Amino acid sequence: MTALFSTTHSIKKAYVPLGDPYGDAYSELITVVGATSASEERVVDGTLFLAGDYTSGLAYNTGVNILIQNGSNDGLYLLSTILTSMDCKVEIFETPTFSAAGSAITARNLNRTSAKVIGATITKNPTVSVNGTQIGPTIMNQANIKSVLLDNVILLAPSTNYYIKVTNISNNVGIINILLELYQPNL
Repeated sequence: MTALFSTTHSIKKAYVPLGDPYGDAYSELITVVGATSASEERVVDGTLFLAGDYTSGLAYNTGVNILIQNGSNDGLYLLSTILTSMDCKVEIFETPTFSAAGSAITARNLNRTSAKVIGATITKNPTVSVNGTQIGPTIMNQANIKSVLLDNVILLAPSTNYYIKVTNISNNVGIINILLELYQPNL
């Protein structure tokens, strides 16, 4: 459905989706304040972040593991895109047990003039002793470059850790690229 809004300078279209990836069913009505979409408004507000990792030369039964240590914030939304060049298994766990967090991954604010910093720490290849509770199904990606896992957004609980595990299950050496889109509205 489309609605027209008149401002002092123009008439803008606001697309009212049946469902928005971040749970704001009518968030695109904010176009009247100058942005053309809900995602653009999040960039303007400085509340939308990107983080990711790229790893190549991954043999059978190896992969990329990402740990998200969510702070005490309430309302961090995660949308993940995982691209691979081989068959892989993708799992996400809540409350893993780890002894070392791994290497830091910087979450970049898409508003390059904003000083806002996301309320979570993201690391690659943590030392995990217990995966935790699996949330969502195990996703199998067959040997083609495609997006897997989290076609829908997950709302991360405050003060809770999350573990994303992507494992090569093919006989071929391959590439895994993980892109995390994180939205924190309460900044």
